[in-house]
Amino acid sequence: MNASAERRQVRLHFKVLEPPKIKPEDLAANMVKVYGPYGIDVVVVPPVESLQAIERLKVLNDLWVDRCWLGSPTDDQKELFGHRNGVPVDEICVYFVRSTVDSMAGCASRGKADGFPKERPAAVVTSDPTPWTLAHECGHVLGLRHVDPVDHVMVSATWKITANPPVLDPAEVAKVKLSPFTKAAP
Repeated sequence: MNASAERRQVRLHFKVLEPPKIKPEDLAANMVKVYGPYGIDVVVVPPVESLQAIERLKVLNDLWVDRCWLGSPTDDQKELFGHRNGVPVDEICVYFVRSTVDSMAGCASRGKADGFPKERPAAVVTSDPTPWTLAHECGHVLGLRHVDPVDHVMVSATWKITANPPVLDPAEVAKVKLSPFTKAAP
């Protein structure tokens, strides 16, 4: 079987500082709608971890991401993304926060290539996401870049998405399947 036909799996670990207006499980269900038709399974690994009681993390609830430039992680991002609690290095942590200082619905890090240690693949989703924010931010972690078509999940602002569900093109699917953060599906 060639790599593009092989079923792959991406594993997500949810960590909550501030619950989003759209339930995390609903965001995950929407991500399944985006990636599933292309042979990419999305698995949320239980349990969802509440970070609300960790006093030192409360200041990160309004996360400074400096416009989320890849290659320039902020101290806030480094601190938050370091709170992995044993999550394997090839699995993605998704942190739910109240807001980002630059008022984006999310932000992401692939690790190493964008200035983070490779052991910290992570995405941030704010408390006011669109239905497609999780799928979009995880797309960045999996190696995808912004595109122009508004029917694609990787359009630069997820509120612009016109398709339900949004799509991936063949090159994006191939890139995701080759990402170090996907593995063969069981």
